Parts: sequence; structure tokens; C-alpha cells
Amino acid sequence: MPAQFSPRVFQRVTEEGFQRLRHYRSARMMFLRQFVGKYFAASKGEIGDEPINLMFSAIRAMVPHLVMQNPINRITTDYTEQEDYAFLLGRGIDTTEKRVHFDRTLRAGLVSSYFGMGLFKTGISASGQVLYIDDVSVDPGAIYIDLVDLDNLTIDPVCTQWEEAAFIGDKIRVPRHILLDSDGYDHDIVVAMPRCNGLGSDEGGSKTLSQKRGATSYMEEAMDYVDVVEAWVPKAEAIICVPDYKSLSSDKFLSIREYYGPKEGPYTRLSLSLPVPNNPLPVAPVSLWFDLHKMANRIFTKTMTQADRQKDITIFDPAVVDQAEDMREARDGEMVAGDPDKVKVVSYGGQNQKNDAMLQQLQIWFNYIAGNPDQIGGMSSNADSATQSNILNTNSNVGLADSENMVIDCAAEIGGKVGWYLHTDPFIELPIALRTTGGEAKQVILTPEMRRGDFYWLTFTVKPRSMKRLDSQVRAQRLIQFATNVVPAATMAAQAAMQVGQQFNLPLYLSRVADELDIFDDVQDIFIDPTFEERIQRLAQMGPKADGNSGKGKPASGAGTSGLSLPGVMQNGGMPMQSSVPTGGQQFNMNAQMGANMVQQNMRMGQ
Repeated sequence: MPAQFSPRVFQRVTEEGFQRLRHYRSARMMFLRQFVGKYFAASKGEIGDEPINLMFSAIRAMVPHLVMQNPINRITTDYTEQEDYAFLLGRGIDTTEKRVHFDRTLRAGLVSSYFGMGLFKTGISASGQVLYIDDVSVDPGAIYIDLVDLDNLTIDPVCTQWEEAAFIGDKIRVPRHILLDSDGYDHDIVVAMPRCNGLGSDEGGSKTLSQKRGATSYMEEAMDYVDVVEAWVPKAEAIICVPDYKSLSSDKFLSIREYYGPKEGPYTRLSLSLPVPNNPLPVAPVSLWFDLHKMANRIFTKTMTQADRQKDITIFDPAVVDQAEDMREARDGEMVAGDPDKVKVVSYGGQNQKNDAMLQQLQIWFNYIAGNPDQIGGMSSNADSATQSNILNTNSNVGLADSENMVIDCAAEIGGKVGWYLHTDPFIELPIALRTTGGEAKQVILTPEMRRGDFYWLTFTVKPRSMKRLDSQVRAQRLIQFATNVVPAATMAAQAAMQVGQQFNLPLYLSRVADELDIFDDVQDIFIDPTFEERIQRLAQMGPKADGNSGKGKPASGAGTSGLSLPGVMQNGGMPMQSSVPTGGQQFNMNAQMGANMVQQNMRMGQ
């Protein structure tokens, strides 16, 4: 830390960091009010004020296509001696992320990214104990992955790039006794800090959507909350903790300690939009939809108001008042004597049909900008022509693929940080169940003795499509395709390769294809992959705490296909039960027709 970077100065610059995001947070709050609707924090409202919530519908359609479950981490390395360890560490990351329910945190961060950015904080939870191993302080706490709300974020007030920030921090509201019971904090400052009294007049943010401003809770009195700012300073390789500038100005740091964690720092940012030159903050995607959302609600409200004003009235000549009264009281089909030209029914008011066309056009424009969430969510795109529908479909595919890549990169970066803590944990003993391709389960325990090589020789990625959940019908279709197309074709390829003296690893090939189709867990009991069996066997024998007496896989003979003779199959162009695999567009059309096919089938069965 520079000598002039005193505690009081550091408090001021963290406050400037909060102020830099003030307008960004205010716009986000405006978007969130539209997202949650008027009934989120109110029990009543004027009907028809906000009849359609396009923002909520768009995000609801997008999120399930990006994250539905925990990712599957893949670790690769250029060093052969680390390959088995990399595989095991990846399974350890998967187990850890399941324990901390990372899928819920990632989905919440994904929603936040539509309103600005999602920010994740990965680290070791305080355990009240610090151990010194090889002159390095280690906290043997549990790994956590938290979501940092934008309202609590502070950043270098003069930085132009996120990666170049002199510090990144967040405000934490914590019970006073936690700080007093933890080592490393200045207890005199902790005692002097004022207690937080609800939402003050200078506070706002997303929590005010469901909390009353200025209200004091019995919970706050019982827990005795205080506000502290914890910041990561990359150049100093330190974590600095100071009291919130608005609560207490101090001439001493509340806490300053060496940063224990991966070199990338504890914070991971998720952004779904393009970067802005010379700005660390991305464009919020909903900011591009907001005006169309408001305009669509205005047109819809006007249309409903016009529809409410529509009424039918009867106009009659005062001279035939008795005839008009008889017509009003007459039953259906009853005859009434009189002159029909002197009594007429007139429709007054009603909606303008042009408003319906305008509302539909607004929805189409909203789909253009938002990436066609209607079609992604299984609804009609409301396109006027096949050309418009094709444009919307192409736009949604490109935009969704780009969003998938950014979410995968973010999840891989977080997985790498979790892997760093697992790799450096001197007391790790993480049980991992590995299922062999023969159907048997191997109990492997990740221990410090299993480490191989340097951590930064490893490359962290996430398996594509692993965060999606396959529909049961899609999974069944892939299993049928695997059995009728992949297995016979692979068997023929193995036979042809053996006839020319070329080795062909059929089990390994089938394993790779099943893994890419995301059905490996469903078919791994059908065949035995000797390569995979050998890896599991080696992992079970690596550490002294590994269970070496568990069941062993039985590798299949490499011949497997030596007795095959398929000249008739090859002559006829394939296996008799072989079926064609539909493309992505064909699969989409098949899914769209699935409902109509079922209805027609039921109608035929009912005849």
C-alpha cells in the first residue's frame, strides 16, 4: 500500500466508488420496478395500469435455456502426469458446487446480468482460525460462492477497464459479535461503529422493493448489525476492511490481511452485452427493451380504455316512447307493433383497430431487440411473413449462442477458483463417487497426496450443454438414435478398420459420442470402455485414503468385433433399422408439430 493511501483516504475512495455507480444503480432500480410489477410489494393497484410485462416474459424465456442445473467442469493439461489428477479435480469441483447449490447462485447472477451485470465472490468462509503452513496463512474454512448485489459494489472511481481497477469491494452488513469473535479485526473500532437502523434516508436499492424505507426491525436490534466495506487490492495482494464511510470515519483499518486465493481475485463478473470503450460497466440488456416495454403498455392500456368505453344505446322518437319500452321488455322472438325507423340501436366508442396493429408491431420490435424470447420460450413469434420469422429465428440462435458462451466462460472461471482452493487445501478429504462404464461405483477420496504438478498448468472449461436439462422426449429420441444409428455405424467402421489392419477403439468412440450427446450416464452401463476403467482404477489407487478394495471394472476384450461380417448391411447402405438424424431446424419443426400430431392421433382413436 502506498504511504499516502491512509485508512481515511481509503474510506473516501471506496465512497467515491459507490458514488460512481449511483446513476447506474438508479437506472437498474427503474428497470427492476418494471420487472417485478406493481403487485410485488403492494396488495392492490389500478387494474390495467401495466397489463403486459414483456421484460419478465423475455427473461423468463431466456434463463432456462442458459442455466438449469450445475455445470460439469472439464480440466485439461499439457502435462501427461497431471491428466488423472485433472480429471479427479474436475469431479471434486462438481461435488463442491453441488454442495453450495451453485446452480441457484448462477441463475440469480444471470438474472442480475440482464439488469447490468452479475458479480460472484468466491472464497473461504471465516472459521475463526488461521493456520500457518510454510509461512503462509491458511484459513481452513468452507468454500463459498456468493452473489454480490450491485447496490453493495464499489470499484476504483477512475478506472476505465474492469481488469485495471486498483480495488474492487463490496459492502457487507454483519452482526457486531461476529467481528468481535474473529481474530484480525480492530475491536476498538468494531465497538465504536454505530448500529445500522433499517433503511436510512440515503439508502435505496433493490431491497426497498419489499422493505420500508427508514423502518427499524427487531431483528436489527437483536443482531446489532454494522456496515463494513471489504475490498480486494490487487497491487498490494491484500484484503482491506474498513467501516462504511457514512457510519464512522476512522484513522485505522478495521482489518488488513494478505489475500489468500487465486491470482484472478475473488470477484467474477458475468456480462451479456458488449463492452463499452473506456468504461468498466457493461450496457444493461433491459435498457434496450425498456422503452418498447413502456410503449407497449401504454398502447395496451389505451386499447383497453377504449374497449371499456364501448357501449350500445337505443335512440327513439319521444312520440313512440311506448313502442321503445315494449321493445326493451320484449322476449326473444316476440313481435312488437310500431315503426322500426323511429327506434334505433347505436354502438358508441370502441377500440381503434389501428392500435391492435401497432401493439403487434411493438411486440415484433421487442423480439428483434431482445433476441426473440417468444420463439425461444415456445410461443409464436408473431411475424408477418416467413422472412421476418427467419430473421427472428436466426437472431435468436446467434444471440442465444453468444449468451451461452459468456455464461460458460463465467462458470468455468468460478470453477477454476474453486479448484484453486481444493488444490491448496492442506486438509482436504473430499469423497467422490465415480461410476465406471461397467455399472460399478468406485469410492475415491480427494486428498492432498493426490496433487500433481502446478495448478496453473491446468485449463478449466465447462462441458457444453451441461447446464441444460434434457427433456424426457428428447433424451428418449437420442437414446433411440444412439442405438439405431451410432452403434451400427460405429460397428461397421470398426469392422472395416480391422479388415485393413487398422485398430479402432470402439468402446472409446461410443463413450465420446454418448458424452457429446449428453446421454453418457444413461448408456455407460451398456458397454465397457477399458480406457475409462483403467483411469478409474488408477484414481482409486492414487491416495493413501483412497478405497482400494472397491469393485473393479472388467475391461472388455479389444476384439469385440473380430467375428463381424456385414457385407449385406454395407451393400444395402446401412442397418435395416437405421433412421436419419434430424438437423436443428428439422428438430425445431418436429417439436412445433408434436402437439398437433398428438391431437390428431387422439381424434383417430376416438373414431
